Amino acid sequence: MSENRILKEDLVTRFTEGLKLFQFTKATIERDLYGIRALFSFMEKEGFTAYTQDIGEKYVQHLKQDESISIYCKRRNLCSIHLLDTILENKPYSRRPVKNVLYPFPGDIGNMAKIFIQHLRTEERLSIHTIAQ
Repeated sequence: MSENRILKEDLVTRFTEGLKLFQFTKATIERDLYGIRALFSFMEKEGFTAYTQDIGEKYVQHLKQDESISIYCKRRNLCSIHLLDTILENKPYSRRPVKNVLYPFPGDIGNMAKIFIQHLRTEERLSIHTIAQ
């Protein structure tokens, strides 16, 4: 792992410039900046003045353990850390692979859930990707 170190004051500028190079929209950049601001709070609380990938890993572990943070915020912040590390390593942008999770639907309620999902697919014409979310 490379030891790219960047001062907290320079982090937003470097991150924003990197996202612009990836041709992200202004709205996407703003969304991902929320994740960087959350990282700032963590860094201040822990006394870090510069970012490294090791600090990013500590932050990721913190995110995974903190039950007070919503799933949406966790995903957004994890994405921001992935993007930040990609930018600092001068790597090309690539989406992280998404792990599909299959949930069993046992019993009578499970059968009703399966019928409802089939209704969404046929009557509401929702894609399998929309339903899986």
